Amino acid sequence: HLADSIGRTWQCGTIQLDMQLPERFELEYTGADGEKHRPVMIHRVVLGSIERFIGVITEHFAGAFPTWLAPVQVKVLPISDKYMDYAEKVKAACDRELWDKEWYIRGITKKGKKIGTMEDEEGKVHLESNAWAVLSGAADHDKAVKAMDAVDKYLYTPYGILLNTPAYTKPDTSIGFITKVYPGLKENSAIFSHPNPWAWAAECKLGRGDMAMKYYDALCPYWQNDMIEIRESEPYSCQFVVGKDHTAFGRARHPFMTGSGGWAYFSATRYMLGIRPDFDTLEIDPCIPADWKEFKAIRNWRGAVYHIHINNEAGVMKGVKEIYVDHEKVETIPQMQAGTEHFVEIVM
Repeated sequence: HLADSIGRTWQCGTIQLDMQLPERFELEYTGADGEKHRPVMIHRVVLGSIERFIGVITEHFAGAFPTWLAPVQVKVLPISDKYMDYAEKVKAACDRELWDKEWYIRGITKKGKKIGTMEDEEGKVHLESNAWAVLSGAADHDKAVKAMDAVDKYLYTPYGILLNTPAYTKPDTSIGFITKVYPGLKENSAIFSHPNPWAWAAECKLGRGDMAMKYYDALCPYWQNDMIEIRESEPYSCQFVVGKDHTAFGRARHPFMTGSGGWAYFSATRYMLGIRPDFDTLEIDPCIPADWKEFKAIRNWRGAVYHIHINNEAGVMKGVKEIYVDHEKVETIPQMQAGTEHFVEIVM
């Protein structure tokens, strides 16, 4: 376990027993008794451990890594305007090849088959490709709205957003492992918790605070505490919730193996509450439901404490009208001296 800057401990390594995949792949071995037996698969989770470690240590040092951890403190990258033409070509190719009338497809197989099109009977709509088309800025406004509308129409459920739908029922080696997973579980049309917060952030990029809140509430374990007979899991984030193409729709699984908490915190605080530390300024640009008239937050950043009050008497979902720091109107919120406290007023 590792402890972060506020004393929480995080499990950074897991070993799991998997009895399902050997069954799905019909694996067998001959035992000492000469009989056929079904093996048990052992997973050692390494990538999840790395993700947790990086998240914890980044938060602990607030991005200002010590020399022993980041010997190269500053590096100039050879990125310039001369690459803009190429970037525009990539964006044009994405629009031409990946846009499919109402949403972005998931990908293209080695043989050229597109995954996630309107013509597909299974795996028609996918969450990640549409959320990241918006987050990356690759989608123009009209396509971004259509893409996220498709997420709401096809993927939203009362327990969170499905990873894809409809579930795959026919194995397809050109698409891969996902088509061999039992329908409604894990990657095959379950409500995968980890990418759900990407949709919250994408909706905030579009200024739709009501939609971001709708998706947040659906995944939030707090709202599922009164349906434990369905959820069957502890009241915090789980790796996935069983999808609607399974008889156990709504059941949560793998509560100790997920990076969902980190992504939920990131999207909720940096996009919904809109409190985003930059290199030398603290940016605050909330995206909230219009009926939120105010909220307060305290942000510790590089040793200084910021007492933040958001005033939304105008009843908007996004847009900052005025910024005040210690009762003085400013254009930006600067990095303050460590050990000091300051009061920030944001008028939407």
